[in-house]
Amino acid sequence: AGPVYLGRVLYQCKGELAENSSLEVREGTRFICANAFEGCSNLQDIMIPSSVDSIGEDTFKGCTSLETAPDLPATTLAGWCYDEMFNGCTSLNSIKCLATSGINVVNSTAIWVKGVASSGIFTADPSATSWPTGDNGIPTGWTRKNPDGSDWVDPEP
Repeated sequence: AGPVYLGRVLYQCKGELAENSSLEVREGTRFICANAFEGCSNLQDIMIPSSVDSIGEDTFKGCTSLETAPDLPATTLAGWCYDEMFNGCTSLNSIKCLATSGINVVNSTAIWVKGVASSGIFTADPSATSWPTGDNGIPTGWTRKNPDGSDWVDPEP
């Protein structure tokens, strides 16, 4: 069981992963297809290399053991890119997303965090002031932090 690659594309994760599995996406991978890890309930941790420049929608949907999201280094989000990405990841309590533009544009983050843990840490770029709260943004009940670990402060109106 594990990832199936087609060239520099991670197509899907095939078979049942062992309990508390940790995976590392192969260096040189450029794209992770939509639904690639959907329903991998034993996936607890995943490392994605900086060579990945695109991740499809629903990628980790239903990964109930996933506790920490892989770093999401994209600074601009395209339509539908993170749509339902972590929906149903009930153990997820940490996300680092450095996007500064395209947030919630054309459903880029539509219900991407529905059903995650009720508390956690959301790390975001301090200049990204348009993050909504709830299933389409920063999960309700989570604390927002800056990349350096300091508390995020709402800008003055």
